[in-house]
Amino acid sequence: MKILVTGGAGFVGSHIAEYYAQKGNEIIVLDNLLRAEILKADPKNSKFNWNYLKGKYPNIRLIKEECR
Repeated sequence: MKILVTGGAGFVGSHIAEYYAQKGNEIIVLDNLLRAEILKADPKNSKFNWNYLKGKYPNIRLIKEECR
């Protein structure tokens, strides 16, 4: 099954993406990766969840866009 997770690089979204990836689903993460910029935080931290997911699950891919 293909599953789209909006905000999939954030805390909740990354856990949802991981849960379904572990079950063998094809996961598409839609995220703009701008959390650090918006929160004025270290940019390394905003990409931590995404880097973890892409390094562990080959069935997850990222679309770097915004939902409007």
